[in-house]
Amino acid sequence: MKSFYWMGLVPVLWVLLTLRVSAHLGMPYVVLEGRAGKFPVRVVVQEPDVVPGLAQIGVRILEGEAKGVTVLPLHWDTDRSGAPRPDPARPVAGEPGLFEGELWFMGAGAYGVVVEVEGEGGGTLVVPANSLATARTPMPRWMEILLAVLGALLVFGWVCIGYVTFRESTVAGEPRGRWWRGLLGAGLATVVAMAAVWGGRRWWNAEDSNHDARVRDQRVILTVTSDRTGLEFGFDEPAWRGRSGVWDLVPDHGRLLHAFVVGSGPAPMFLHLHPEATPEGVKRSTVGDLPRGDYHVFLDVTHAMGSTQTLTNRLVVTEPILGGGFTDPDDSRHEGRSSPLGESHPLGDGRVVRLDVDGRLRPREAVRLVARFREADNRPSLLQPYLRMPGHAVVASEDGTVFSHLHPAGNLSMAAARRFALRAGGDAAAKNADVVCGDLGALPADVVGRLLASGEVTFPMVFPKAGSYWIWVQARIEGQIRTGFFRLDVPEG
Repeated sequence: MKSFYWMGLVPVLWVLLTLRVSAHLGMPYVVLEGRAGKFPVRVVVQEPDVVPGLAQIGVRILEGEAKGVTVLPLHWDTDRSGAPRPDPARPVAGEPGLFEGELWFMGAGAYGVVVEVEGEGGGTLVVPANSLATARTPMPRWMEILLAVLGALLVFGWVCIGYVTFRESTVAGEPRGRWWRGLLGAGLATVVAMAAVWGGRRWWNAEDSNHDARVRDQRVILTVTSDRTGLEFGFDEPAWRGRSGVWDLVPDHGRLLHAFVVGSGPAPMFLHLHPEATPEGVKRSTVGDLPRGDYHVFLDVTHAMGSTQTLTNRLVVTEPILGGGFTDPDDSRHEGRSSPLGESHPLGDGRVVRLDVDGRLRPREAVRLVARFREADNRPSLLQPYLRMPGHAVVASEDGTVFSHLHPAGNLSMAAARRFALRAGGDAAAKNADVVCGDLGALPADVVGRLLASGEVTFPMVFPKAGSYWIWVQARIEGQIRTGFFRLDVPEG
């Protein structure tokens, strides 16, 4: 890399080749399963790993035959009038009903991917996605060498041009080919070349520092502390202080913050919390009993611009937290060993929940996690609304690098989906987004009744890599939050 610095050439190419991002703790996929008109569809957006960068869009028509699919990127600060023309998605050979497309995300922040399914009874839905630089990878060594050689040739050619130009240039009456003039020209060309290299290196270092600052500042830093009664959550947003209306937090399905505390060992502690702000502005949760130990903390937030983040930090509890109830009636906890996939996990009072996978379990391929809650006599449990949904699920890799909070419609933010739908199609589209996201408050009463009486909740999911995962599935039954805990191994694809 130093060799390229001193040649100072093609910095734009350098930027395009070296800047990469990774979002959502190694979870770069946003999944939405809903309806576009009469067509049930599953949309998977792989967020770009550069800014600007290409987002990969996959749209699967689950029932029926669509004539075509178009996709459109909608930036958070524009409406439909300022967006480009939609791009047609390509049918995938050998995969009936599957369409794929690519969209450029040109700016940082958040985008809404507007998916329109064409055909009789077709319709539109919007999937929110992030466009934020959060990491980078080094330039390949062969590329460094290639650019250094090309740079050296360019500088050598520039010096030769200076030498020949000064040596062969004459005024009336003077002979041509004076070698000392050629050396003077070569010297001047060398000075200009070194000045250009020095200036290019200064420019590149400044851009590199600016990029590092953007990467650092786009991360909201989470702090978690404990005392004898509960936990406190704090945020540090260096680059976003004072930018009201852009980086402010907004509620998602009824809560501003969704916190998850995960312990270690074969029977890890699991807490699902919703911290509340104190009069001093501190976000706080009481957690009942929490023993000494080392915990991972994950916090889901949605910003006013429509971007989402999963913040994480480590919590070491040196003095146990004793007594007291939860801050929020929808808070919950679970402690115990996991059950294998496909087997029943006890919930108490004779109730059980079983978790199965519908689809090919492979990395980077969408599947459905199907949770079936049953009574002691094997009847479907009657579920009750839980945070405006039939149920929730949490997926975390055992190494802590992947985390996803799932809803029956997917892992997207309902608040972000509603915001982009409002920009794309007004109030009617926003109400439709609530329906697509499975908000029980937006569905007809008879539909809600059937969903809750089935005792079954499905969660679309894409596992980004092979490995071992923990999965917690939650539902409310007879006023209590019941949690099932499972372990899942995703094989290499």
